[in-house]
Amino acid sequence: MEVVVAAKKGCHPPHMRAYTALVVVLLEPLGATAERRYQALQQIRHAHDAAYTRWLPHLTLIPPYQLHVPDEDPEPLATVSRSLDALAQALMPVCAKHMAHELNLSELHSFRLRRYHNIHLRPTRASGAPLVTLQRELSVAASSHIPRSARRREGFVPHASLGQSYSPEDTAHIQEEARRWLACRLPSEPAQLDEGLRVSIRQIQIMYKTSQQKGPYTLWRELSLSR
Repeated sequence: MEVVVAAKKGCHPPHMRAYTALVVVLLEPLGATAERRYQALQQIRHAHDAAYTRWLPHLTLIPPYQLHVPDEDPEPLATVSRSLDALAQALMPVCAKHMAHELNLSELHSFRLRRYHNIHLRPTRASGAPLVTLQRELSVAASSHIPRSARRREGFVPHASLGQSYSPEDTAHIQEEARRWLACRLPSEPAQLDEGLRVSIRQIQIMYKTSQQKGPYTLWRELSLSR
């Protein structure tokens, strides 16, 4: 049977089982200092990030979208696997073109959502440029396998969430913890030596879960970048 691809936020077709898929980079700390800061990041997320139990620290490359499988399909996971395999086959040539590289998450930023501000880490423009190019080419390669809403053609900003802020006091508190434990700064502030969380970008991950599942996503496949 075939899978029906749809935007994550949409009507759940009747007589269909829904799965959610996406493509990310799971953060891989680079060195002992980065490992300590990674653990500090997790402590900050544990206190402030409602998605802490669902996610390891990551950068989203292709945002969540839904795969709908008919209820009568006797092997729904096999059907989902075929869809994800087709996506992987489309992404592999892009990964082979791009070299593994380092990324330094050194800047504190936020953006506003409906009910809160998302406080997060970003790389500088120069540090993030290789990942932005990779994401753009992955999105183009995946275009026939994902819905239009999941294609980030413009404005991709790599970021790793620290937590949700519901007030200026929340924002100040999260930012202060990040300054103290992650050696991060606001973009308007001068750069420092040995700042930020340095991570290795060596591979990307395709992940999925049933849409009703409240726990963490399942790793389906990792695709390596060129060495």
